[in-house]
Amino acid sequence: MADRCRTKGLLLAASVMVFCVGAVRAGEPWPLKTRKAVSLIRISMQQPSLVAARQDKNMAQEFKIFKATQAQLIKSPVVLMAALRKPEIASLSIYQREKDDPVRWLQDNLEISFPGDAEIMQVGLADRNIKEAVQVVRAVVDAYLSEIVETERSHKNRALANLESILASKEQEIRRRRTVLKRLADELGTADPETLKTQMQLGLQQLSMFRQQLVRVQQDLRKARTEREVLRARLARIDEDGASAAPRPELQRITQEMTAVVNQLRQAMAKLPDAEVPQGLQGELTKIEREVNGWQERLAADALNQRRAALKEQIADMEVRVALATDEMAALEKEVAEQKQAFEKLGRTSVELEMMRVELKNLEEVCKQIATKREVLKIETKSAPRIRLLQRAEVPGG
Repeated sequence: MADRCRTKGLLLAASVMVFCVGAVRAGEPWPLKTRKAVSLIRISMQQPSLVAARQDKNMAQEFKIFKATQAQLIKSPVVLMAALRKPEIASLSIYQREKDDPVRWLQDNLEISFPGDAEIMQVGLADRNIKEAVQVVRAVVDAYLSEIVETERSHKNRALANLESILASKEQEIRRRRTVLKRLADELGTADPETLKTQMQLGLQQLSMFRQQLVRVQQDLRKARTEREVLRARLARIDEDGASAAPRPELQRITQEMTAVVNQLRQAMAKLPDAEVPQGLQGELTKIEREVNGWQERLAADALNQRRAALKEQIADMEVRVALATDEMAALEKEVAEQKQAFEKLGRTSVELEMMRVELKNLEEVCKQIATKREVLKIETKSAPRIRLLQRAEVPGG
């Protein structure tokens, strides 16, 4: 039994010696123990701030997502290619060994972990050549801090500069709009909404009053023109037809009485014998009758002339009324147009003023939000970084 065990041990030792000799002859390095190069990066749960820290019930979940994102970013092609481009890495034997696809090799072998689920991200790489593994880990961490962390910080600085520029532009716009608002308020005499509302109501009442006056004058003018045309038509009929007009009552009464007397005398003479009728009386009566008829004709002509004169006088009065109504209508039309223009201008300016006030309020709110964001960015850029190197990779015992 002892001999059998001794024989097995000799065979095993011989096998190991043969393997080692073969490996040396083949040019392979002597098998070494794999060790891990480790670097530590501090990732704070939230951005360090110069003011009070933010309290949020979703903070734990957000931090979990943030850590997972950083773990993916440090193994991203952007970071790994930046690390592998460094001359000191390209000359390493570990790189030459994996030069067919060094990025894929790093993605598969780079170990990212958060021991104890703490705020420490551990970046590790295990290899037989610990010195070169340390160099690779350092290069990856440096590339991550440069390409991701510092780039993010640079983005914040650029964002801060952009916010400064935007805020300056918005503040200039606010000043311009305030100037316009003041000009509109000066035109209206006030910027108070209630006062403007009262002015609008008064302006509308005045416009309505002048419009009513204009309608009344237009009606009066139409009536005066109609009456004038009626009088002109009457005068035209008198001139064309020669229509008679009744004389004055007292004159008409006298002529009627004289005619009645003549008729009575003729009736009395008709009853007397011819011998008893005074000579020449018949001729006198005929003469008187002719004179009465002449008086009647003259009286009728006088009455017609008086009627014609009265119509002309009435027409002249109507002409004056028409002229006055026309002038008043023109003045009222002008006044209505001016009142309408003033009312519309008041309305437009009031609307512009209100719109300007709303836009200015919105613009001021936007400026307030931009200023708040600017102050937050200022604090963040001046605060300690959320991600920072805690421990560089070192050769154990080196």
